[in-house]
Amino acid sequence: MCTSVEDLKRKADWDGALGQSRSRLLAKLQKTMQIDSDSAIIPEHRLESIFSQAIEYQQQHCLYHNVPNSNISLLSDHSCDRSSFPTKTQYILDGHSDEVWFVAFSANGKFLASASKDRTCIIWDTESYKPIHVLRGHSDHVSVVAWSPDSLFILTGSNDNSIKLWDVHTGANVRTFSLHSETITSLAFLPTIPASSFVSSSVDKNVFLWSVEGHVLHKWNGVRVTDLNVTADGSRMVTISDKRIRVFDLATKDEILTLQEQDAITSINTASDCRYTLVNVAASQEIHLWDMQEKRVAKTFVGHKQGRFVIRSCFGGLFQSFVLSGSEDSKIYVWNREQSVLLESLEGHRGLSIYFSFSPLKSKSLLMLCANQLATVNSISWSPNQNIFASASDDCTIRIWAADSHE
Repeated sequence: MCTSVEDLKRKADWDGALGQSRSRLLAKLQKTMQIDSDSAIIPEHRLESIFSQAIEYQQQHCLYHNVPNSNISLLSDHSCDRSSFPTKTQYILDGHSDEVWFVAFSANGKFLASASKDRTCIIWDTESYKPIHVLRGHSDHVSVVAWSPDSLFILTGSNDNSIKLWDVHTGANVRTFSLHSETITSLAFLPTIPASSFVSSSVDKNVFLWSVEGHVLHKWNGVRVTDLNVTADGSRMVTISDKRIRVFDLATKDEILTLQEQDAITSINTASDCRYTLVNVAASQEIHLWDMQEKRVAKTFVGHKQGRFVIRSCFGGLFQSFVLSGSEDSKIYVWNREQSVLLESLEGHRGLSIYFSFSPLKSKSLLMLCANQLATVNSISWSPNQNIFASASDDCTIRIWAADSHE
């Protein structure tokens, strides 16, 4: 290392802006880069490009990378410490009285919503993690939610076949949408501010594009859609139907791409770059990262347990460089996205105790049995502006996970 500007000039043999040191440096670079021809020159900005590639290489090979690239220096090898990754339970939210099936942070990160089998959706404040509103009104389980892009409204979808739009500030039910005839399977706003439209799917084989005023703007039908996303740029709707990923152009409303899986897909999560999408494949107990541009499975993630239930995985981290998933063994699994390496299997959600009692025919005595059942972790959501994530489980709780150093 150089101790001063003068020391740097001396070690570099720099003889001034009008001298020959720059020409000598260029000649050394050309020799190092094996450019032999006198007519060949280093392309403009090539050195900057090489530095950028070096930083990208270090980022891709750092398993826990979750800091801005401006923090990476080429003067030393970069490596993020595991202690900076959220592996510890910071809060346990126990406001629900039954299984929690869905959890999602708002776009501004100020709120967390949880949907439950107890027929409610709770909106939590992410500073205190106290409930702001308990949204009541559905007559059956609340299975899915969707936040508006401006975080001012939230949609809830229920097994009572209805969708409700709520005002986040007041907790009031603004409107109810009742055209579906069976359970709501997914909801997604289009990314416009203010929020003006959204899509919904149902077991009834219909997908509706709605205005927030309650008008149907378009209808797709004929195939049961079990989950869907709208890409971050608002141009496409990505859906799953049995073993197929189907992509629709939202301008023309046409199906523009179909991708085939080997087994039934249970959930989908599309990356912010609009190119990649995660799908959970229950039969093989795998999560596949599809490259929708190249029409192929780019990565496969294994280790979690899934067989009977819908488990919703997600991307996580500053650059969406992690993949997180719940599991039927009560754990949360975390992989490095680029290298498909399993980094963590986090324990915390507890199993369920089930009690059985019966009286034998030949005896009046009562026999009590107790069986422990693992509680499935159903849904994961990573905060958009904090180094934390939330998990929802059949143990009736939501857990907030933070790093050891989190204040």
